[in-house]
Amino acid sequence: MTPATKLRAWMGASDGMFMMECVVLWALMAAHITIFLWHTTRVKSVKPGVYSSLERGQAGL
Repeated sequence: MTPATKLRAWMGASDGMFMMECVVLWALMAAHITIFLWHTTRVKSVKPGVYSSLERGQAGL
């Protein structure tokens, strides 16, 4: 028996329950990553003054 199978047997969970838990955890993780990345790409529009010096530096090139 693999360690995961032993753990499932100890918890008393069936294979279907284990797969559902995996899908839910993956969905939650994907949602958190998506929200985090969306927020980090929106920071520039939320705080336009922060990047003004960087934009001036790029305009000088």
